[in-house]
Amino acid sequence: MSRSSADCRSRGPGWPPKPGRERGQTEPIAALVALLAVGVGLALYAGVIADADPGTDRRATADIVLDRVHDRVVVAGVAHPDRLAVPAESGIDRRRVGIVIETAERRWHVGERPATRPYPPDTDVARRSVSVRSAPGQQRRGELRVVVGR
Repeated sequence: MSRSSADCRSRGPGWPPKPGRERGQTEPIAALVALLAVGVGLALYAGVIADADPGTDRRATADIVLDRVHDRVVVAGVAHPDRLAVPAESGIDRRRVGIVIETAERRWHVGERPATRPYPPDTDVARRSVSVRSAPGQQRRGELRVVVGR
């Protein structure tokens, strides 16, 4: 059944009720407790999210450095060993980085970290196959490798 406006008139002369003591209000203490509970809940949630996010792991760091070195060293699909350098903008301590371009005949190395096998246990390695310019007009198959230590 639908209601009509006549139903509202039958409630009496004070309808609709005016703001005042008759309306439900929240006590100030209860409002403060609720606000405190919401704040604590948000703080706990932010703490759990921060703990669940591991941040940048070492493997991702080695991959990032490899991408930056690759962008600098490889021109037109060929790696130029004379362009090999530890990127200053990598955001990590340069003493922790070792970079090598290696072919069957030769090896070019930069950085203070050893980038040859066997790797120390506290290092992470990222590698990519590249064509290496060994002499003007000559290319060899090789590997660009980045080693990042802790």
